[in-house]
Amino acid sequence: MSRFLFVTLPLTGHAYPIAAVAGALTARGHEVAWAGSESFLRPILGPDAAIHPIPLRAHRGQAEQGMAAAKTRWEGYIAPHAKTTLPGIEKAIAELRPDALAVDQHAIAGALAAHRHALPWASLAPTTMELARPYRTAMPKVEEWIHAQMAAMWTRAALPGEPPHDLRFSPHLLIAFTGAALAGDPGSPTRTE
Repeated sequence: MSRFLFVTLPLTGHAYPIAAVAGALTARGHEVAWAGSESFLRPILGPDAAIHPIPLRAHRGQAEQGMAAAKTRWEGYIAPHAKTTLPGIEKAIAELRPDALAVDQHAIAGALAAHRHALPWASLAPTTMELARPYRTAMPKVEEWIHAQMAAMWTRAALPGEPPHDLRFSPHLLIAFTGAALAGDPGSPTRTE
């Protein structure tokens, strides 16, 4: 039996598919716990789920279209969420002592905590939004800007040097809730070209 700590954004479309993975592990006899907002997770996971509570904090709204949407998604949601949740995730790791983490690909604090504690982790991609890395070839400056955002989160977390890879994609395992017919074949999202 292994212990897994799950980390997701407080978004229903992310939490439900990730909860299915947690349920499959639980059914196989593994211990599963969550780090997140109890008020958000409890209705989705049910009364028996082990939740290490992290306060739910509202983040500013996101632009709806174009490059403004990418910018506000990172500056107004992903980065503030990482800053707010990292201490709670690290506390959950100290209490649970998991064997591995399962991290929503945009819950960057989970990736940061996994690196700090030298824990293996899986990226969980509930959407296809960035699997094919659309900015890599079409808009490389945007891809560079996203990497700069992740590097800033890495530095804020007081981790040494630079991130060793794109923090959206675990070097250990990527579970994408899609198929090639929907997302195409992105190759390895951690591959750099």
